[in-house]
Amino acid sequence: MASFVGGGVAVAHFQFASAPDVSRDRDVSSPRRSPTVWNSRTTPLSDALRGRGTPTIVRDVRGGRRDDGRGDVYVHSMSSCQMAVAEGLTTAGADPPRRAGLVSTGRRYLIPVDHRGWFELLSQDGHAAAPIASVQQLIALGPDRCLVRRSVVGLSDDRRSCRISAGETLSVQGVTRVDGSRRQCLRCRLDSTGQGVVLTADQRGQFSPVAGPTDVSGVHRMRSVVAKFRLPVVVRLITRGGEAPSAAVGGVAFRVTAVDAVPAAYVVPLGAVDAPPTVDRRSLLLLPTSGQASSVLDGVAPLQTTAAAAATASENWSEVEWGELRRRCDDLIKSRAVTAEMTRLFPRAG
Repeated sequence: MASFVGGGVAVAHFQFASAPDVSRDRDVSSPRRSPTVWNSRTTPLSDALRGRGTPTIVRDVRGGRRDDGRGDVYVHSMSSCQMAVAEGLTTAGADPPRRAGLVSTGRRYLIPVDHRGWFELLSQDGHAAAPIASVQQLIALGPDRCLVRRSVVGLSDDRRSCRISAGETLSVQGVTRVDGSRRQCLRCRLDSTGQGVVLTADQRGQFSPVAGPTDVSGVHRMRSVVAKFRLPVVVRLITRGGEAPSAAVGGVAFRVTAVDAVPAAYVVPLGAVDAPPTVDRRSLLLLPTSGQASSVLDGVAPLQTTAAAAATASENWSEVEWGELRRRCDDLIKSRAVTAEMTRLFPRAG
């Protein structure tokens, strides 16, 4: 795990200690018998996990020793994850003597093939197909599904106004008229909830068709990108799992160059949760263990917690709470409800 320091690379180091093994101690209602003793040696995360059993706890000591507990990370298990390897790109200045186009940001990214964001294809100089600008154009094009790129207001089945947020996808069901009105309308269904909505033909908006299994035009998941197109290919992230990209990534395009299987760990940052029941798909992360991977996954917002809970979570939990944490992680992994976001990589030293 790495961060920029003075333009170079600083590798985050970790101390480690084993989590309690509830399977070997049936008296799970008792508190922990002794405080955690942290190893005095620090090491990159990939090295800390090499040859060690899981579950285990590591402590992020980047920037100095972290005794407040807020850098504690619970490592549930290890896995292998299919990742798209990409180079970050940004738009060059258009003023002479520079030419407009895409230039490298000097950063590399690992993007899970199962990433839930939507990507649009770009030309080598950074141009994309223009989005659909109105409901009337959407009717004329007639896609089976579309991505809402700018929030719009429609009518629900009970004729109440409802806001359709950017990042939502709609299944297009056909043209209709509402309550005997002569105005043409488009009936759709929200893919996230199944709710029926109606958009009037004269509405402005911003939409993109969702590419079907055999289509190349429209927006794609990363799995579709690497399956349908010859690499390298240039894409831009539009939305991330129903949310807009973070400011750190929103303006960055990616040149996807390869697909690789990399070692990864299912981890829970303990400072982000108050208790095991609060562990959900936004707090259980699939994190590549590459020695230069950023410890901050773009777009993952930590849960709100008190400073006191964050500082003492890993030290004071009872063994029954550790068992519940392990069970919650098991359930989320089995259901595939795990946050797997892109991880930013930095240039190798030298």
